[in-house]
Amino acid sequence: MQLFIDLVCLCVEWYKSLVKNLPNILSFFNGFAPAMLIPLAVFFVSDASATVYTSISDGQYDNCNIWDNGCAPNEIQVGDTVIINHDVEASSSMEISGVLIINSTGELSHANDVELLQSGFLSVDGTLSILAEFDMQGTMYNSGLSIIENFLNQGYVCNSGTIKSSDLIYIQGGHIECGGTLLTCELDMNSYNGATTVTGSPTAELNDQNVCCENSSDPNPFDNLNGSWLIDSASVQICGEPLIPSAGQDSSLSVCSNGVTQVDLYTLLSSDASSLGGFAETSASGAFNPLTGILTIDGLNSGTYTFTYTVNGYMGVNDVSNFTITINPTLNVTENIELCSNAFPFEWNGITITEAGTSSVNLISAVTGCDSIVTLNTSVLPTSSSSETVTICENDLPYEWNGLTIGQAGSESVVLTSSVNGCDSIVTLNLLVNAIPTSSVDTLVCASQFPFSWNGLSINDFGAYEFVSTAANGCDSIANLSVSENQLSAPMVYSSGSVSCPKDLVFFEVTDGNTNAIYEWFGPNSFSSSEVSNEFELTTDMVGTYGVSYTLNGCSSATTYINLDIDNTFDYQSFKFPNFITANGDGINDEINIEDFVGPCAQFMLTIRDRWGSEVFRQERGEGSFKGRSVDDRELPDGVYFYKLVFDQDEDVSGFLHIIRGQ
Repeated sequence: MQLFIDLVCLCVEWYKSLVKNLPNILSFFNGFAPAMLIPLAVFFVSDASATVYTSISDGQYDNCNIWDNGCAPNEIQVGDTVIINHDVEASSSMEISGVLIINSTGELSHANDVELLQSGFLSVDGTLSILAEFDMQGTMYNSGLSIIENFLNQGYVCNSGTIKSSDLIYIQGGHIECGGTLLTCELDMNSYNGATTVTGSPTAELNDQNVCCENSSDPNPFDNLNGSWLIDSASVQICGEPLIPSAGQDSSLSVCSNGVTQVDLYTLLSSDASSLGGFAETSASGAFNPLTGILTIDGLNSGTYTFTYTVNGYMGVNDVSNFTITINPTLNVTENIELCSNAFPFEWNGITITEAGTSSVNLISAVTGCDSIVTLNTSVLPTSSSSETVTICENDLPYEWNGLTIGQAGSESVVLTSSVNGCDSIVTLNLLVNAIPTSSVDTLVCASQFPFSWNGLSINDFGAYEFVSTAANGCDSIANLSVSENQLSAPMVYSSGSVSCPKDLVFFEVTDGNTNAIYEWFGPNSFSSSEVSNEFELTTDMVGTYGVSYTLNGCSSATTYINLDIDNTFDYQSFKFPNFITANGDGINDEINIEDFVGPCAQFMLTIRDRWGSEVFRQERGEGSFKGRSVDDRELPDGVYFYKLVFDQDEDVSGFLHIIRGQ
């Protein structure tokens, strides 16, 4: 019996590692002998719809958005795996026939009954909390913390962590071992279905466990159990002291010297602290009573005082928490400020100041949190005013002046800060604006007409030009010239349109072409060509927009644009290879034809190997499909196979394929 359990445990641990490292499954597969895959295929994979669900965020179990593969089921079927890496809360009852894994970063809080059936497997490296009954008939590995209100064990438990029950741990024909800790005040053991003498009836077994009630007493009715069970007295430790001492969390407190008269350190203990510990002072106040935990504040100087709380545990292992009490003094502060006359009234620490003078207020210090008497002394500074006149040209608008943007002639005022005393200074501007004479000319030319002269300027290209001279009012006189291209009409183009596959031939032709014209073609990814006149032919897999224009007698035409599409494309990066095939002749999942997925264009090579690495199937385009039979038409046995799919882009996809014909 023990040898069988050890072998099952080995398979389970291998499977847990395999599930957690699915992205690296190929390297994992190459590192083990092919025969190691037999237990996985036979013991865990028996459902054609086997699926792995992995949490990607915290949330409710029934929230499909926290899983990477759709909604995780409350009934985990044989072959299905649920992996929890986050904080997940569940309220519906759960039935597990497949695999549930709670990794070290994961926590499952469950408010209803959970049943682990005989085929089911549960691994807890993080935290499991079940606030109801847990009926355990399968296999459980606990290296973390499992908090279960009512634990009924009819299967096998390898507990190297802690299993805690607030009600009852009932080992009914089950087996618990592996050196962990059971925290329960009610422990019962019996054979399966109450049978004690019938040959072959399962026997409740307890090995390599530390067993204790949280209040340090022995669990009841541990000392008067009877029936068919086995307790290994050499490896089971019944504790009369806390197995896991907890002094709780460190804590600190700040008080004022004129505030409370004493502090009770017992009120600072966290909720997880044991009541069996004791306080001691590590500073030297002379005002602390370790028996009562009372620190008397009256008469103590401001400063920091430190204390410890120690809980003694099993076999000399203790837990200590540290406490810091800071006594803060009362402060006196004075402020002296000078204000401008228009600054009154103003708010200061909750009071309204209307005139110069002295005011006081009692505040809570932001530094110490204690009383602080603050005194304010205020005095008044004067304000001033001035004006200025400025003449500008119209093209100087908008005019920036002392932070203002002025768009027209007129009078503007601004309040500035005096450089002398920092108070308001009112400054007024009188702005005079002279007009600017302006003229404009628009003309159309071809490129061959360049260069030409205008107002003494040599015009060499299309665009806008400006000639500036000085008018009688001293402002600029502006003449504007707009030179635009005399553009020819866009050519009419025939296109062969979309192509079936990448690299097929595409043909463009200008139907109204002029033999004297010079044509220019361009396209995606900086493609260009001027080697042809009115027709263009290329082989390309560049989809997108192509264009053509022409030049005639020095003038350029508008551009005609043509969209090129490829009807059939294939993205190998998003391709998902089916992970199972039934091949039982029922017409459902009986075969895999790669051409159904990649379309009519992509070239590929599919190879399938058995667990010994031998090639059992090969397919290229036009060579049929995989129907669970070898290249020599042998029916392949159920199990796990390795596939590799190589595309013409020299890229490949590989993984595992399951043949599952059913029972």
